Amino acid sequence: MTRKRDKQTLIKIVEKHGGEWLEKIPVISGNRAGVVNADNGRIWVRFSNGTEARVLNGLAPLAFDRHILVGRLRSQPNIWRVVEIRESYIESASNTVQAHHEQHEFKDATPAFDIVWSNRKQILSATIFVSDSTLFKVRVYGGLFPIPGGWALAQGTDGSVTYPDIDLSSYLPATGAKYVSIEADSSGALVINEGATVESMELFTFADVPVCPARNRLIGFILLHESMPALLNEHIYLPGLFQTDYAVVETGYQVDNAAADTPLDADKFGFWDVVDATLKSVTWANIKTTALPLAVVSDGDVITSNGEIIWS
Repeated sequence: MTRKRDKQTLIKIVEKHGGEWLEKIPVISGNRAGVVNADNGRIWVRFSNGTEARVLNGLAPLAFDRHILVGRLRSQPNIWRVVEIRESYIESASNTVQAHHEQHEFKDATPAFDIVWSNRKQILSATIFVSDSTLFKVRVYGGLFPIPGGWALAQGTDGSVTYPDIDLSSYLPATGAKYVSIEADSSGALVINEGATVESMELFTFADVPVCPARNRLIGFILLHESMPALLNEHIYLPGLFQTDYAVVETGYQVDNAAADTPLDADKFGFWDVVDATLKSVTWANIKTTALPLAVVSDGDVITSNGEIIWS
């Protein structure tokens, strides 16, 4: 038993003093200011005691809050460098510790005890967020939107020459405040819809959001006001993902905006069949043949075919 313990002790001594690394210490990438790249092939790291250091890096990605190991080579004891990247475990080492993500999930009918309610701005579909605060630029991620008879894939921006982010600086009001909507038309092209200027932000209501034209889909709207120093994500509002376009489905709107014309016999009109409780259609020819015949006499009197006066 003593020999076994001595052997294990000897192995530990050899591992500690015989390897190429003097130590391997867990750290987190990035300093407290959120900077990761320390230039000249170095990376900022934070030790568990809060100490910040720049270490040589040939392995770790320049991403904030990544768990890595740093150490010093026996041949260069004065230089700290990245040893390896620490990967997150798939299963916990102890059955008393549950998998970390499960406590944040929505499952079954009851949310987990530490559920994370994700903001729509964390979902890269049909969303808008600030890409340059001082230049008043926003990035738009498109998405699938329902249109009459199918779907339209809305465009997006990525800050490139081909798909530049949307510059809203020209829409800043000289006085007062207003909402500016970003919409997608039926072809998927992005459209800016400018609302009316209100005297002050205190008088604002969501009724001041510009009305989305027929066949357009609202992706989001942005609050802009006079003397605005910078655009923030809190100024961006996102609607429900699949809002109903009442301008398309509301019959009164369609009739009022339709072009005037004279109906042909084959043209159809809709009506509600109270017996069958369903929507049906009737042709103009059928209306003419089934409607009660009318005759117009002198002085503007309108009478039926049996001589009964309707009005005069």
